[in-house]
Amino acid sequence: MTRAGADRYERAPSAGPFRAPTTHPTPTATPTPTVTPTPPAPSTPGPVYWAGMTEAQLAAFQQNQGGRNDCAEYAIAAGLNMLYGGAVRGSDVAAAADQVIRDHFLPFAPPWAGTRMSENGPTAPWQQANIVNGIARQGGLSLTATATHGATADLINYLQQPGTAVVVTISWDDAHVPQIARTSDAGTGAGGGAPLQLNAHAMLLAAYDPNHVDSGGNPAPWGFVNSWTDGSAGGTEIYWMPDADFQQAWSHPLPWPMGANNAVVITMGAARRRPPPRPRCRRPRPRRHPPRRRRRDVATACAEGSAHRWVSSAPVTHPRRKLALLLHLLRHGAPTA
Repeated sequence: MTRAGADRYERAPSAGPFRAPTTHPTPTATPTPTVTPTPPAPSTPGPVYWAGMTEAQLAAFQQNQGGRNDCAEYAIAAGLNMLYGGAVRGSDVAAAADQVIRDHFLPFAPPWAGTRMSENGPTAPWQQANIVNGIARQGGLSLTATATHGATADLINYLQQPGTAVVVTISWDDAHVPQIARTSDAGTGAGGGAPLQLNAHAMLLAAYDPNHVDSGGNPAPWGFVNSWTDGSAGGTEIYWMPDADFQQAWSHPLPWPMGANNAVVITMGAARRRPPPRPRCRRPRPRRHPPRRRRRDVATACAEGSAHRWVSSAPVTHPRRKLALLLHLLRHGAPTA
C-alpha cells in the first residue's frame, strides 16, 4: 500500500531496438543550362595587294619571256625588282642559270641541285631557291629563298608580310587547263600540249582580291605578275585566276619529288657577309730531293688561284660575272642611253 502524498514510480519502458533518426534529403537546385554562343563564321580576308601597290604599279614589273622556257627566271627577276626597286632583266637571270648549267653540268644530278634541269629547260622550286640564294651569296644581299609547300592561307599571309615575295608554281594536264588571263582578256592564255601532259608555269604572287571579277563577271581573286606580257609597254593589268582554277592547278602534283602546292618564299633579312679571300694552297713539306718538274713556286700558284677565284680575272662567260651583272643592275639600275 502507498501512503497519500507519496511519489509514485512507474516502471520504465523496456528498451527497444535502436533506430536511426529518419533524415530527409535536402532538395538540390536544378542547374541552369549554360548557352554556348555560336562561334562566328570565319571572315573572308579583304583585298590584299603586295606592299599596298595598285594593279597598275604591279603590272609595271611584268616582262615578256618570249618563246623560251624561262617563266621561273622571269618571276625571280620580278621579285628582285619589287624588293629592291632595281632593273634586273629576266633574260639575264636565265642566261646566268644556263651558264651555270653549261659550266657545271652533272648528268645524274638530283632535281634539287643546280639552277635548272637543263639549258632552257624546267626550273624546279628548289632550283629557283638556289638561283636567289646564289645571287644573295655572291653579292652579300639580305635575301633568303626557301622552297616549301603550303596552303592558300599561307599565301595570303605572305602577301601581308613586308619584305616578302612568293614565286608560285602550278601545273595541269590537257583536260584541265586553268584560266590565267587579264581582266580585259576573253578566255585564258594557258594551254596544253607539253610532253607527257606536264604543263607547268611559275608566276609571282601579287594580289588576293575576293572582289575582283574577270571579263565574264566571274570572281577571279588570285592575281599574279606574269611573264606573258611586258609592263614597260604601258600595260596596267596583271593576270588573275579564279579560285577553283587556282586550287586545282596548284594542288596538281608535279613529278616526284616536287609534289604539289609548291612555293618559293623570298624574304629580306640580315645582310650576308661575303667570306674574305683566303688561299687554299699550303707550303709543301720539305723534301730530301727537289721535284723533277716544278712549273711555278707555291706563292705564285696561291696568288693566281686566289685571284682566279675571288677577283675579276675570270673570263667574262664565267657565272660569277653573270651574277655580278645582276647585282650591278640591282644597285644602279639599267644604263641609260
